Amino acid sequence: MATSGKVSKTPPEHPDTPVGAAPAPVASQIPMPNELDIQDNLHRVEKWKTWKQIWTNYSIITNLATQTHEHQLALFLQTTGPDSLKIYNSFSYGIGEDCSLLDIVIGKFDAHFIGETNETYERYRFNKCFQES
Repeated sequence: MATSGKVSKTPPEHPDTPVGAAPAPVASQIPMPNELDIQDNLHRVEKWKTWKQIWTNYSIITNLATQTHEHQLALFLQTTGPDSLKIYNSFSYGIGEDCSLLDIVIGKFDAHFIGETNETYERYRFNKCFQES
């Protein structure tokens, strides 16, 4: 059996993908983050921080930044769940704050769950610490 000497390369599934490289994952195959569980008041801050990190990874993997602001916000609110939606509905926005921007809304959630740091009190606590020798 004679061969022509030519190596047949099958084209990649995606034209922008180099031959031999794995194609990028399809956004529809990436599972959405689970709802944010805020029922446990003792661990709300930790749960929010962990959930936010999962959300950030999800938004990067799915290339969410290319979507409209309305789409980004709707997906975020759908993912957080009904309890978080109640919190979102309680937010007030100042002049110049665009309530359709996801970064602004996430900042509001940060302020809600984490709160603001009282620097004077934290400085006092730090200065009251004793170093053991």
